[in-house]
Order: sequence, then C-alpha cells, then structure tokens
Amino acid sequence: MTDDTLTTREMRVLRLIADGLTDGEIGKRLYVSERTVKTAVGRVFCLLGARNRAHAVRLALTTGMLVIEPVDKHAEVTAACNTLRSTLRSAGPVDLDVDALAGTAADLVGCLAHSAKANGAVGGGRHG
Repeated sequence: MTDDTLTTREMRVLRLIADGLTDGEIGKRLYVSERTVKTAVGRVFCLLGARNRAHAVRLALTTGMLVIEPVDKHAEVTAACNTLRSTLRSAGPVDLDVDALAGTAADLVGCLAHSAKANGAVGGGRHG
C-alpha cells in the first residue's frame, strides 16, 4: 500500500462521515477511541486535500472513491432484526455483550424512525 491510499479504517471513517456521524459516534461504531477517529479523519483530509468534512465527502464522491447507493430500509431493518435475534439466541446470561446489543437495538430504532418519518408517520403524520 502506498502512502497516498486510504486504509480500510479510513474508508470506513469516510463512509460514516458521509452518514453524518460525529467522531465520538464513529468511534463507538468502529470500537476505537475518538482520538483514533480524529487521526483517521485528519489523514482523510490530508490525502483528499479537503478543508472540512463536507469537502472530504464531496471530493470522495466526485472522484468515485465513495459511492452512495440507495438504501433499502426494509432490508436494513430486517438485517438489524436478524442480528439482534442471533445475538440473543447465542448469548448466555454471562456472555451477553450489552454494548453490542444496545448498538444493534439503536440501529434498529434509527431505521424504524427514519422509515416512519419518510412515510409521514412522525411529526404530525397523517390523520384519517
């Protein structure tokens, strides 16, 4: 790998920046410290020649380094449900990773809230 190539972690950080996550949120998602995220963000900025997060995302999109696909929320919710179900089935009373379970549940709630908002069910939705 050359010095001008983003690492796998840096690409993950860039994708999460594009999703609007803060450094702290990215750290929790990737199970690394916020300092590690800040280092990766700085390297992304440097390699792309970006001045800020929005500029980094724009440069990555225009160069094809980052491609944003349409999201199938139904598939995302189904995957989160399956992960949660699998975690609950495989975890014994001592083995349960509460942080991972909470993260999966938070992802599921986020997907459901986004879906509900997109369908007008949140914030003064349709009344029949």
